[in-house]
Amino acid sequence: MENSWKTKLDETKNTWKSKIDELELQLALGKMDATDEFEKRKKELGGTVNSMKEKIANLQQSSSENATKLKTNLEELQVQLALGKAETKDAYEEQKKKIETSIHNAKLAFGNFKKEAGEAFDEAGNRFNENMDSFKGKLDTFKLHYALGKANAKDEWEEKRKELQSQVNTIKQKFDAAGDVTEAKWEDFKSDMSKSLDHAKNAFEGIFK
Repeated sequence: MENSWKTKLDETKNTWKSKIDELELQLALGKMDATDEFEKRKKELGGTVNSMKEKIANLQQSSSENATKLKTNLEELQVQLALGKAETKDAYEEQKKKIETSIHNAKLAFGNFKKEAGEAFDEAGNRFNENMDSFKGKLDTFKLHYALGKANAKDEWEEKRKELQSQVNTIKQKFDAAGDVTEAKWEDFKSDMSKSLDHAKNAFEGIFK
């Protein structure tokens, strides 16, 4: 029972951590160049894809039908990640759509292959899924990033920055306290944390609508 509770707690905290990281990235957007930041994240994901392909090649099941399907989808994702810089919001939207489709297909193929590969693939597989989900979570962030290219949007962003930073700081304090929450009080804490994250996310997204 204790292990089950700890596993549930760790999984939920990992999800929250990813969302907090996304919010903090949004707070830093005004200091960055959208095209360069997007390229940086694409290269990082490309490294994950390469590692996965190498891992598959070293397994006994590397020539199976599921392995071949996964490698094909990973190569397609590599093609999309290697596209040139998205210099405009429209170019970004086009790349975003193609990358999301490729990630979706790769994750489906990965799920089938993981069943076949078994425990030998668990650690690498979990890291693969985490990196894919983290990248997808940041795609909407980059959309906001491109919107900051307009001078009036930058001015508005600076006005909202302190307010948003305060919200994120409060969420981080709650996150740090999660490990001290008892199982009996977990559902109430989880609900409060989820509402805080949703409120902050909506505040970010509402700025440039």
